[in-house]
Amino acid sequence: MKIPLEIGVVVPDDAAFARLPERLPEPLTVLAVPGEFLESAELRRILNRYRLNGVEIAISELAPGALTHLVPDESEVVRFEFYRMATERFRRSASLGIREIGIGFDLERALCDVEFYEKLRLLLRGLLGTAAGLSLRLRLPVRLPLPPGSAGWESYRRQVIELLPESSCGITLDFHIHDPSVPETDFASLLRPLRFDSDSWRIVYEPELGNRPAPDKLREVLTAAGELCRRPRRVLFAPLYSSPEAFAADLPELAEFGNRLKRQN
Repeated sequence: MKIPLEIGVVVPDDAAFARLPERLPEPLTVLAVPGEFLESAELRRILNRYRLNGVEIAISELAPGALTHLVPDESEVVRFEFYRMATERFRRSASLGIREIGIGFDLERALCDVEFYEKLRLLLRGLLGTAAGLSLRLRLPVRLPLPPGSAGWESYRRQVIELLPESSCGITLDFHIHDPSVPETDFASLLRPLRFDSDSWRIVYEPELGNRPAPDKLREVLTAAGELCRRPRRVLFAPLYSSPEAFAADLPELAEFGNRLKRQN
């Protein structure tokens, strides 16, 4: 692999965020935080301090998935309120120099429900117009491996990815690295339709179940994704912990995983 790598971490909540050190261990240079952080003046101040210390800030999820999955199917009043909230968070993001915002719509449902697909497309069109005006890039997360019964990558390619304006939208591959299907998956074939769109990765795992990021497997999968993506490849570790103390204590290990990945790159 010869694509430049950016390594970072997804912060789950404000309790975990409060326990982060003032300076992140190298090579962690990206912090992805929930969109709710944008509502707090104090959290915005701290995020700006990280940014001034050379850390890039991203929004992992504009709003909780329970909301974004359902909102396209809600009433016009609810959709308008969601759009108003999103617009305000877009503006606050832009004021902090944030350029990437995740937004977890139910793409699997959209691929098999024509009516829902049209509602989502209409909502997304409005959001993308606002985001583009603020030089923001939205990221739609897609699970890797795809869930059982999925419409498949060719459907994603044809019905979602090819319709996204490259300047203001893309996908994030949510790689559940310890999914039982991973060892048998042919990632070279699986990722071929995404070779131009594989620049954003979120590595999801559960350390309290004995899982670790598995750098060798991750490198194998990133290599299978190819070297044709349009920008530096960003890899964000997203460990799922039950306590904020455990999350902060794991940062040195995450940094070592990141260093190992970069050395192998």
